[in-house]
Amino acid sequence: MRVEPITSKAAMGLVMRHHYSQRLVGAKFAFGLIEDGEIVGCVVYSQPASYTLCNGVCGPEYRSQVLELSRLVVTTRSENAASILIGRSVASLPDAVLVSYADCNDHVGHVGYVYQATNWLYTGQGSAEPKWLHPTTRQVISYTRRHIDLKAAALGLDWRDLVREKQSGKHRYVSFSGSKRFKKRARLALRYEVLPYPKGPTKRHERDQTVVADLFNEQR
Repeated sequence: MRVEPITSKAAMGLVMRHHYSQRLVGAKFAFGLIEDGEIVGCVVYSQPASYTLCNGVCGPEYRSQVLELSRLVVTTRSENAASILIGRSVASLPDAVLVSYADCNDHVGHVGYVYQATNWLYTGQGSAEPKWLHPTTRQVISYTRRHIDLKAAALGLDWRDLVREKQSGKHRYVSFSGSKRFKKRARLALRYEVLPYPKGPTKRHERDQTVVADLFNEQR
């Protein structure tokens, strides 16, 4: 297996076919995992949408260098595929503060074992939007506020009648890329507390995209 840059179009094709979110993102950097001449995975690094995150993770001095690992897809069952993809792609990035999230809510069920296996720092849970439910059936209409009015209208409902229910914040992981000097300086500037790795059961999409041996070792 090898890792090399790919086009945003190629990465988004994999995301739409295989990522649980099935949502496009803007790609500042995209890398593909190549096995036997075929793209069997991709990782996408994006400019974070949150100004607060960019300003807060390592302070205003580093806000322009914050990147979010926003999408990770691995379709091969080859051992260590996800770790290889993340590790080699990070090694190819310029000086940057890297942030990624693992959604631990029931509908996704991720812990972030792939980040633990590649030595990212765990910095707790971020804030979370509520999920929106049907007022009588309690069926989930959306897990985000995005386009909730349109989603409700499609069901003949007014979005203001939907029930809002709190969700858990996603697990947040931080790493650094680039020169040794930059990584040392940025690590010292990290404003989030570094915490022990979370544990727990994980659902199929994360098991398929995580090093199985590392997952079992971490859970023992």
